[in-house]
Amino acid sequence: MLTKYFTQDWIDIIGQENLISLISDINTSLRQERLDNPDVLPPAGSSLLFQAFRETPYNSLKVCVLGQDPYHDNSFNGLAFGNGVPNEPAVTKISPSLRAILNEVKSLYGETPHPSLYEWAKQGVLLINTAHSVIKGKAGSHIPLWSKFTKAVISAINSKDKVVWLLWGSNAHAYADQISNTSHVIIKSGHPSPLNRSNPFSGSACFSECDSALMKMGKTPILWA
Repeated sequence: MLTKYFTQDWIDIIGQENLISLISDINTSLRQERLDNPDVLPPAGSSLLFQAFRETPYNSLKVCVLGQDPYHDNSFNGLAFGNGVPNEPAVTKISPSLRAILNEVKSLYGETPHPSLYEWAKQGVLLINTAHSVIKGKAGSHIPLWSKFTKAVISAINSKDKVVWLLWGSNAHAYADQISNTSHVIIKSGHPSPLNRSNPFSGSACFSECDSALMKMGKTPILWA
């Protein structure tokens, strides 16, 4: 069952029994939740669940982008902040947060990536949220449900040397204390949401800062654009 959702290296590093236990508990809660509220996203049986872990195997991980939860308007595509499907010629619906991300990349590199962000994932950028489900229209509604799973994932990544973390917004910043590996680099920025006016994402230059950190680690920079 696990290999349907995770590459083998993720299963090995988190631990098969631990992962089964965590997911079993979450599934029990989600089944009950769906009885009371049919608007849980992604829908039951969705192939998008844990997609980020399949697109970016543990062994290829270089950068971790930590978001909050799937887009609660049902535009979630399997990767945190992404919209649309890979190679889609024209993604018609781009979420405001993603628009800010694309604009920041363009300001640094003169071009924008495909909105699906799957090209980032292929280069070792893990795009995950701190919750992998959400009630439609209620951002942050399932964060407590996924807390133990998220801690297990962060612990697994923490055991890997030389990873750059892009923590966007106060929710992501709160996980910084769990990252203790001294070979890691943590880059904090404001959340790309247009509702964030106190610590704007625009102008943060987090992508170029990430590349500088990767080069200092002896790793290839990410082709963000």
